[in-house]
Parts: sequence; structure tokens; C-alpha cells
Amino acid sequence: MKSKFTQIVKVKKQNLDKIALRLAKSRSEAGMIENFINDANLKIASFKLPSSGEFTELKGSLEFLNLIRKEKDILSQRLELVKKSIMHFEHQYKNASLEYEKMKYLESEEFKVELARIKKLEQNSLDEFATMRYTYLKESES
Repeated sequence: MKSKFTQIVKVKKQNLDKIALRLAKSRSEAGMIENFINDANLKIASFKLPSSGEFTELKGSLEFLNLIRKEKDILSQRLELVKKSIMHFEHQYKNASLEYEKMKYLESEEFKVELARIKKLEQNSLDEFATMRYTYLKESES
């Protein structure tokens, strides 16, 4: 059975699913970035500067360490942006979920009203049939 809310409920559900997918992707991306940051931290912690050797070797090691730190900073900034997008999608998901539930409720209420109307029509038909049958039986007794 369809109601005037059926299509709206379908659209709201699709919107909710899209937002849930975006939220899941953002959370996955945040997890991936956190792993990259942990890897960068491990590289920094395990990095050993040469204790002897030429100046160019020391300079190259320091530049490499600097690059890892810059990469970590860029990843940290990206993580902050992703966390903000996660908060945004969570808010959108909450609102979309409320809208979906409202429309679903309105649809179910309309179904209840329609079922009550059908039951009343059915009851009226049964009453009419019973009256006709009673009248027929009274006439056939006479």
C-alpha cells in the first residue's frame, strides 16, 4: 500500500544512506591518517643521527628528519580537517535521521487511518449484507 508519504520516505532514506556512507568514508580516512601519523612518529623516534661521518651525510639526515616532521604536520592538519568533516556529517546524519523518522511516522499514521477507513467500509458492507439477508429470510418466512 502506498501513501502520499511513501516517496518522501524513500527519498529521505536515500539521503540518510548517502550521509551515512560519507560519514563512514570520513571515519575510515581519519583512521588511515592516524596510522600514517603513528608511522611518522615511529620513524622520528627510531631515527638515529650519524655520530660520525661527513657533513653532507649529517645534513642529509637532518633534512630527512625535517621532511618526516613536515609530513607529520601536514597529516595532523589533514586529520583536523577530516575530524571537522566527521562532526559535520554526524550533525547532518542526526538531522536526516530525524527527518526520515518523522516521515516514516507520518506514513505509518496515514496507513493506520487508511486501514481504519477500510475496516469501517468492510463493517458497513457486512452490516448491509446482514440486513439484506435478514430481510430476505423474513420475506421467505411469510
